Amino acid sequence: MSGKSITTVTKAIVDSGTSTLVGPTSDVANVAKTLGATEVAQGEYEVPCSTTLPDLVFTLGSGSKTKQFVVSGETWKIKVCELDVVCTCLMGMIGMDIPPADGGPFWILGDVFMRDWYLFYCFFLYFML
Repeated sequence: MSGKSITTVTKAIVDSGTSTLVGPTSDVANVAKTLGATEVAQGEYEVPCSTTLPDLVFTLGSGSKTKQFVVSGETWKIKVCELDVVCTCLMGMIGMDIPPADGGPFWILGDVFMRDWYLFYCFFLYFML
């Protein structure tokens, strides 16, 4: 985020059943603090709708086979309106600690990630498009 790493976690999964980006609680809390966001529920944060969120860059792969994926700031800001009158904006990133027994810690790249990227799954060839 803004040229700085926001995590030391090196594992991630892409999941179409998850609406947001999900990361370790402390990492997401640090992002929220940097942006001046307010916690509205456990691990969920609100930002003023006028806030310009920075782009996020995810580096996926390993060794010499890595690729960077950019998620735009507008993509991970989620605007929620009641009757199109009262609107609030949420960070499309929530904090959740996934225990080692479940393969954690890792990031979940949900629908927010997939808004900017098409996914192509190829189980026989190990590559990313």
